[in-house]
Amino acid sequence: MIATLTEPTGARARQTYYWRVRNARTRALAKQSAAQTWHIQPGHPDGAYCDLGHELDPPAHHTPTLLTRSRPGRRDEQEFRGGCLACGWEGPVHRGHGYGDGDNTAIEDAHDHAFPGWRALPAVAKAQGEWVLPDTQNADDGGVHGADVRRQ
Repeated sequence: MIATLTEPTGARARQTYYWRVRNARTRALAKQSAAQTWHIQPGHPDGAYCDLGHELDPPAHHTPTLLTRSRPGRRDEQEFRGGCLACGWEGPVHRGHGYGDGDNTAIEDAHDHAFPGWRALPAVAKAQGEWVLPDTQNADDGGVHGADVRRQ
């Protein structure tokens, strides 16, 4: 009898499971496709490359991230869903090719969960003041040198 493995839910649990499938720690996991396993999109919060798990304690506040997987049977299409690193929340599945096709909607769902009302916040139209970069070319001017940035 072959035991059926159920994929866990929650962004942190899914990421740990993904790396176990990818590294095929057991024979049962070796039969699964890592590309078709939900995982955190590289470059998004907690999308680290490690199968040893995460910090023991989840973040103290809701933290949005993006889960992705290759669509079963369709290698060129992906599925996306928003996730939260602090709780087990996951958003609905969106299909697309990425780069704004499916992934933006999923991460917006995650932001709706983590930051209710964020869409109503005013956009910043103009920055107050100017950023001044010091002259790093001339060492004899007695000015500030290096990467120091000061606000006027």
